[in-house]
This record gives sequence, C-alpha cells and structure tokens, in this order.
Amino acid sequence: MLQLKEFLPDFMRCNVMDGREGSFWFDSWTVLGPLISVVGDGGPRALRIRKDAHIVDATTEGSWRLPPARTNEMVALQAAVSAVSPPVPSNGMDSYTWIQANETYGSSFSSKVTWDHIRLSSPEVFWHKVIWFKENIPRNTFMSWLALLRRIPTKDRLRRWA
Repeated sequence: MLQLKEFLPDFMRCNVMDGREGSFWFDSWTVLGPLISVVGDGGPRALRIRKDAHIVDATTEGSWRLPPARTNEMVALQAAVSAVSPPVPSNGMDSYTWIQANETYGSSFSSKVTWDHIRLSSPEVFWHKVIWFKENIPRNTFMSWLALLRRIPTKDRLRRWA
C-alpha cells in the first residue's frame, strides 16, 4: 500500500488545530499521507479507532491514545502521529490547504496545478499550432490529430486488430 504514496502527491493537506474536522484515517495530516493507505483496512480494528473517526477521537486529555504497535506499519503510523501535536480546542478549527505550483501548500485550489501534477507531460510537437488554434472546428481538429499520429482506423489497420 505504501508504494502508491511514492507516485501520487498529496493534493490537499489537513492542518490539525482542534481535530474536529479532519478525518483520522482518510485525510492527509501526517507525513505518511492518509493513514488508511499505510495500514490497510485492518488498521481501524488494530488501533481501536473507528473508520469514520475524527483526529480528536484518537486523543484523551490532550495526548494521543494509541495501543502498543504490533507490526512495522503500526510503528511507522505511531511515529508519524506522535510527531504531530495533539489537537487542542483552543487552537481553532482545522484548515485545509491545496498543493501549489511550487510544491508548497496554500489556501487556494487550482485545477491547472492539479492537472499538471497528475498528467504525464510530453514534449510539444512541431505541428501543434497547425491543429490546435483558437477558432478550430473540434471534429476536424480531432481527425487531423489522429491522421498526424497515424491512428485513423482504416481498413488495413482494422484487419490487423482481428
């Protein structure tokens, strides 16, 4: 489960203040990201913390309430959780921040920045301005694009599929 974290960045982070908004298992509030992705579906039972629990539900009187760890994943989870200060009601409400273009987190969301993090970018081709321009006709542009990539399903190509 930890392998997925290496490829996908966390697009949104929860800043823990009072712990009443943030999800203990599904929000990214530790360095590990969403904790359910580290320990799997058995994590809530092993830690005795409900799957729908908020961050504050894992505390008692201002300190973390976690049972002894029995696996390496649980040791890593407890270390990551312990590195975060326990939520305190006087801190105010939890807040969420979004990934920004410079790999930091800020209060504004940008679909362009998110798209740039998700997609695999390819180098620009020399003919892109011939196909993609302001007043193009989408149907013609799409067919031209397929022709330049040699992907039009002609009879000889269709025969090779069978």
